Amino acid sequence: AIPVALPAVLTIVQSVGAMELAREGALVTRLDSIEDAASIDVICLDKTGTITQNKLSVVEVIPFPGYSREEVALNAALASEEEGKDIIDLTIINYAKSLGVDLSSYRRVSFTPFNPSIKRSEATVESKGVKFKVVKGAPQIVVDLCKDADALRKQLNELLEELSHKGYRTLAVAKSKGEDFNVLSFIGLLALADPIRPDSKAMIEELKQLKIKPIMLTGDNINIAKEVARQVAIGENIISISKFKALREKDKVNAIEKYDGFAEVYPEDKYEIVRLLQLKGHMVGMTGDGINDAPALKQAEMGIAVSNSTDVAKASASVILTRGGLKVIVDCLLYTSD
Repeated sequence: AIPVALPAVLTIVQSVGAMELAREGALVTRLDSIEDAASIDVICLDKTGTITQNKLSVVEVIPFPGYSREEVALNAALASEEEGKDIIDLTIINYAKSLGVDLSSYRRVSFTPFNPSIKRSEATVESKGVKFKVVKGAPQIVVDLCKDADALRKQLNELLEELSHKGYRTLAVAKSKGEDFNVLSFIGLLALADPIRPDSKAMIEELKQLKIKPIMLTGDNINIAKEVARQVAIGENIISISKFKALREKDKVNAIEKYDGFAEVYPEDKYEIVRLLQLKGHMVGMTGDGINDAPALKQAEMGIAVSNSTDVAKASASVILTRGGLKVIVDCLLYTSD
């Protein structure tokens, strides 16, 4: 027999718990997620904004022969949009302005914002009656669009290797020769740094003490992922998502548990990672912030929308954070486990 008051008592208990979590910076949108949180044994963490501060700065500019540092910054800024409030675009525009670059004489005719599927942004710009195209994005993608791509690739790979071992995120910039938009010249590289949060390493250790395995997810390349993972002691077994996806389905299920992080991840890959972990019997927590993160947030037992998330991500999550960093997540898990 079930006491008639039991559902009401459980709802009241969960509501009190939700109020306590709200004081810690975690808004609960689904009451039963409080019970699920107590059973979480794996949590997938976005690198940017959760492990790192999401406060980018341009730390190095590498112009290619025939171009200057100011030209690299100028064209990168022309391929960025201030109105979109994208953190990378704003960082580049502010950096160009700090160099004294004058953007007022350029008029943007069209703009294609950054898209994770193509990993670049593009703009058609007019200046003094001449139109040209500028492209900013992942170096491996941008170089393939340029003339003499094969000749550039060796030098580019050496530079990327060096910068990634420093933990820098690197963007490439290219520009068309006049109005022939199909012929792009490689201008140079911008290296951006996103400092790790001071408390990230301690919070990762605390998660491990709670017997919760942290898994880092990032769209950055494998070398950057390994460097960040080393700095926060999350683990050394990091794999590129492309290599993981090349495995057979059975091998994926068997191997998913052994990895500490996945690099070069697209938002849609997060859903697959959550699903595979659940097939192995794990209760999974997942952080996310974008529209494309919504399926993974909904699939996870505890979907966590970080503080700067889109409305779609917040609607799909069971917990919404009002403060950044890992501490809020750890506090939330500590409270529910108590």
